[in-house]
Amino acid sequence: MKTLTRWANRLLVLTEAVMMTAISCGQTVVEVPGSEAQKLFMVRDKVSLAGMCITTRPGCWVSEESTASIPLRAGGFSGDEICRMVNGHLYHSLIGAGAVIGTMPPPPDNPNAAGHILLRLRFADASGRANAKVDVTPTDPASTESQAIATEMGKSFCDTLEAAGLPGGRPEQTLASSRPNNLGNTVIVTITLGDFTNQQCAQWFAQRGSWCTVSEAIYNGLANIWKTQRDALVATVCPSTPSPAKDSTTQTLAKKFWKGDNPPQTQSELQGALDALKLGLNDRTFFYFKVKATLLPDGVVELDGATNSKVLAKTAEDLMYALGRVAVRNKIALLPSGRVIDKLFGTVIVSEAVVWDEPRNSSISQTQLFIGEPVYILDILPDDPNWTLIMASDGYVGWIESQLIKRQNTSEFAAYHQRSKAIMTCDVSEGTSVPIRLASGAILPIAERVNEQGIWQLALPDGSVAHVHGSKLNMIEGRGMEAIRAAIEYYMTPYVFGGRSRTGLDCSGLSGIAWQTVGLTLPRDAFQQIIVGKLVGVPWALDFVQPGDIIFFVDPTGRVYHAGLCLGGKRFLHCVPPQVHVSSLDPNDPLFDQEWLDAFAFIRRPMP
Repeated sequence: MKTLTRWANRLLVLTEAVMMTAISCGQTVVEVPGSEAQKLFMVRDKVSLAGMCITTRPGCWVSEESTASIPLRAGGFSGDEICRMVNGHLYHSLIGAGAVIGTMPPPPDNPNAAGHILLRLRFADASGRANAKVDVTPTDPASTESQAIATEMGKSFCDTLEAAGLPGGRPEQTLASSRPNNLGNTVIVTITLGDFTNQQCAQWFAQRGSWCTVSEAIYNGLANIWKTQRDALVATVCPSTPSPAKDSTTQTLAKKFWKGDNPPQTQSELQGALDALKLGLNDRTFFYFKVKATLLPDGVVELDGATNSKVLAKTAEDLMYALGRVAVRNKIALLPSGRVIDKLFGTVIVSEAVVWDEPRNSSISQTQLFIGEPVYILDILPDDPNWTLIMASDGYVGWIESQLIKRQNTSEFAAYHQRSKAIMTCDVSEGTSVPIRLASGAILPIAERVNEQGIWQLALPDGSVAHVHGSKLNMIEGRGMEAIRAAIEYYMTPYVFGGRSRTGLDCSGLSGIAWQTVGLTLPRDAFQQIIVGKLVGVPWALDFVQPGDIIFFVDPTGRVYHAGLCLGGKRFLHCVPPQVHVSSLDPNDPLFDQEWLDAFAFIRRPMP
């Protein structure tokens, strides 16, 4: 009995901790320090630097005195790492402004190679300097014209770096006119950002986001010189090289979903394009898309049907225009429908329930649900209320017999599901207080704490309870708060495709590394991460989102292309060019961004 009591007490302590976590997560919106005044600098006009050819080389330590290199750090980062972060942040504005980014300078012996600006970033080693230094090597050190361009370029960088408030005042400017340029038609710009042996310099670069400030200053320096000296630079350094034209969104849609040599002319051909759109979805099980195209006698294409994604409803219409139709009438219904608006949620009330792809038992099985499992209601079959269209907690969309679920409004759903829960580790039928089998894997709310015999009371959807011995249960402990706290450490880190570290990361790298800190390894990419965990939020229901949940977004073709981490409420932390920052789905929030509201698909919780 003493052993049993000690075991029960351990479960009791764990349960109390889980309850406190659930309560705090449900009520708390995690704040990200500095996010209220966050500044995102990124140029997207494709014009400001159009025609510029530039290569950046970050992270090169240099000894200005005859001393050995010392790997000094500021704010935990080495000089090389900060240079890489500046470069990672700068890259997005260069691309957005229309510059052509090179991987290396063109060979000097190739007369047809376009000229370059080679930008090198580094920190000095043991020079003791606080201020930056800008050194420019002209394309032809013997040419007065080249020297003049190089001098103006150096001045431009000094002006913008000084205006940005870098330590030590105005940067020192030098012109390497006596040093030969072995790269031919390439202007070499070397910016030494200071020296960490200088306390003022080290403290300034230890500030979170210092790399963003430097990146913006360097971009402004390039933009200023390009504005005033573009003709001279084009003539001597950057011969204009037009970028290949990219297909428009409509052209992309037409090419992806119609393979015919000629535009579709018949109703069946138009329907074939819509069917191809459905087949091309990132994961067809997560999206409901049943749309029919009707070609009317007057040439108008009428779109009927339903979908749970407003992105796909718009894409279907755009696809028709992309295929050459001049008139489209979009009558696609956006789910959930008005038939279920009073009760948008539900809970499975039987041991096991099958979800079908069509509203009939003879169709294809989509998934199986257990008692107590939450569902999101999309629709009821208009001519047969015995069938309900749902999104299951695993994300699958399909039809379930209406009698197998208990429909609930928001408050009823919250009252049942927003409690600490336990998961069955084996099938249990004997010994429960109700004549129902609780399947292994079923997750149920805890109604009462353990008693001296180790028996737990689990709440069933119909209001009754099941008595189950604790040896057949595992307590569920939420880890989302820990994951989001880990993610906040990456705030203002530059976006670097494929990155997973403090020097640069991408969207799924952020969500992946955050959850890895609490022991869960997620798949690498956003479109893979959607299969992990359970559904907890959809566009029409965000009441149950907790910090650490992963929010997903889709592009016009239905491809999941982006992920972020919920902060609670409607805010989320995500990594998208140029850096990790906070956005919101709330139009009244100063951090609101319409792009993300339009692309928002659903939210999942990686761990129960």
